[in-house]
Amino acid sequence: LEVRERLRSDGSVYEPLHEEDFEPIIAKIRAEGIQSVAVCFIHAYVNPAHELRAREILKAALGDSVSVTLSHEISREWREYERASSAIMNAYIAPIVERYLRSLEGELADFGAPTPVHVMQSSGGVIRARTAREQPVHTLLSGPVGGAIGCAALSKATGRKNMIGVDMGGTSFDMCLI
Repeated sequence: LEVRERLRSDGSVYEPLHEEDFEPIIAKIRAEGIQSVAVCFIHAYVNPAHELRAREILKAALGDSVSVTLSHEISREWREYERASSAIMNAYIAPIVERYLRSLEGELADFGAPTPVHVMQSSGGVIRARTAREQPVHTLLSGPVGGAIGCAALSKATGRKNMIGVDMGGTSFDMCLI
């Protein structure tokens, strides 16, 4: 769906954001029970003001019932296709990841776990659960990465310099060579 707005490549405003364009979008979200939205405006990587305002408008109307992903927060890529596709992937998995991590954090708190939850990223690093809820796309390949890291640790612990690691999930089968 489109809204009227346009930034120049230097981030200056060519056409201001037409906030009234959100009214039919909000109606559609409500009518269809949409749980997650991705927003991508051209040149938002330079000036995210219109995307930030879009989230404010959507959240004011829809509250926390809808997850809103902004392309500039997921990828500061100058190409809008790459930013849009990354934002769409994030929006697609966001409601599921948000529910799961909130549930996990709640259950751990009920058990009295004192430390915050950390989640592995596709890069092999870790982020706090709050960041993973906001940008779950960065965790998509964390399982295979975790398997490779575990295989490397096993290689070191056993002194075996050459290993083949396998990470098998419900929909994937990934291998790594150490």
